[in-house]
Amino acid sequence: MLLAQAAEPSYTPLYYIGVTLAGVALLVRFARWTARVDGSLEALAKFMETVAKLLNLLPVPVVHSSSPLNLTDYGKAISEAINAVAWASEQVDVLKHEVGGKQPYEVEEIAFGHARDADL
Repeated sequence: MLLAQAAEPSYTPLYYIGVTLAGVALLVRFARWTARVDGSLEALAKFMETVAKLLNLLPVPVVHSSSPLNLTDYGKAISEAINAVAWASEQVDVLKHEVGGKQPYEVEEIAFGHARDADL
């Protein structure tokens, strides 16, 4: 069995012109895409700078982000300044009937709601 030898394709100048134009079109599209991506990255960088500046404007936290909640040093200073312990002691009698027989989480929710709604 004889293997037929494949003839080499012959390309016309029109083929080479078409391939060249397609290559140029791809390069132009790639350049435009790169410019859009670079612009997006610059916009993202500016946005992140703005977020960082805004985060620096946030107040110092008054509680640690752990459970159970504990006051930070700043929170303790505020607590002392507004005499929060005395206020909380006064609220025990008010809340005693609401929290009787409740689970710890329910007591916490009731206490938070009471503190949120209190006229301080």
